[in-house]
Amino acid sequence: MKEQHCVSTKQLYKFLTACGGNWRNTIHISAQEGCTGWLLAADRNGAPVLMRVDALERGIQERIDTNECRGTLTESAFTDIFAQYLCWQLPTTSSTPADTLNLLSDHS
Repeated sequence: MKEQHCVSTKQLYKFLTACGGNWRNTIHISAQEGCTGWLLAADRNGAPVLMRVDALERGIQERIDTNECRGTLTESAFTDIFAQYLCWQLPTTSSTPADTLNLLSDHS
């Protein structure tokens, strides 16, 4: 059974603020398996702000075509690029890049 992820109003506000109100101004992080991926924006301090594609679709009640995003990264490319940030910001290392992305999107 597919896991449902809900988005709070606060998370939605933070994400939409980071991408200038338009999800197309994000980078799509493609999932290796099991989900539609994540959308990546940066806050005013340059920190990553992530949201699962399926959670955003439910939050805005619109279908997201990830081909319309500014670019695409793989899960492993994200963890390589943000390795130092993840080292300092996450309490422990997650077992997979998907776990890390889910953790960040839940706390964005």
